[in-house]
Amino acid sequence: AASGFENCAQAGIAHAMDGNTMMALKILNEIKDPSPTGYQSPYDVGMLSLAVNHIDEGFDLLEQAWAKRDPKLVFLRPEFDVTPFWQPFREQPRYQELVQKLYVSQVAV
Repeated sequence: AASGFENCAQAGIAHAMDGNTMMALKILNEIKDPSPTGYQSPYDVGMLSLAVNHIDEGFDLLEQAWAKRDPKLVFLRPEFDVTPFWQPFREQPRYQELVQKLYVSQVAV
């Protein structure tokens, strides 16, 4: 089952994709606040940051997710992406670098 935090991050992403940036930013600020809500996945917070156009922060968090070997990063790979979320970022060098790391790590395993 997904944690409440993941549901909150996903709700923020949904708000951002629906054009409700103010609500998405409110959620982002709430989940970034160090509180007793439990583990805060850099992948989830990174996606929400990207969704509200905080590009550098989003990719910094995805790099943290990479360092922690978050299995959700597999969804950056185009063949596993089942949503349009990553489409606007695919041409960005930082996205391409992360995807390349995923392919290299798969070959190394």
